[in-house]
Amino acid sequence: MKHFELNIWSFLIYFILYSLISFFVFLSVFGGWIGLIIFPILLLFFLILIISIIGVTIRRYRLNKFLVEISYKYLFFMIGIHLVTVLFGGGDCGDSPGIHTIFRQLFFPKTVCISSSYISVDNQASLSFFLLLAYCVSLIIFLIHVFLKNSTYDNESETFKIVKDIKEEFFS
Repeated sequence: MKHFELNIWSFLIYFILYSLISFFVFLSVFGGWIGLIIFPILLLFFLILIISIIGVTIRRYRLNKFLVEISYKYLFFMIGIHLVTVLFGGGDCGDSPGIHTIFRQLFFPKTVCISSSYISVDNQASLSFFLLLAYCVSLIIFLIHVFLKNSTYDNESETFKIVKDIKEEFFS
């Protein structure tokens, strides 16, 4: 099985929860001055994304397209990009010299917020912005794949008939 189907309203709820959790995880990962710079960017990105997804969901519902098809390949790719961004994206230590990442905190706890000669704060900021940009682009590609590539559901499919029967029983 290469994909699974999900009700569009369930997908919307899962996506909003995922966005909120991701937003707070990224805020905790990107610390110091880097976190202050990234905060408004992340806030704007997730707000625009959530509003867009709500609009697309309402539009698909009006077109009687109740299901979305999610590919395991894209889903695991998104999980991988998210993990890499959380592990290797990081921040500076505020006004003290040094950098921190979750990876360094897990495997080298004594080197957190200690100046290092092999990576500077500027390099860490560049890496963090690149990872965050890669995450945002891959999330947009994932959502385009979910909503545009899967817009060929026929209203007379077996799943549509089941959903329609449940809807008629529940609301009549």
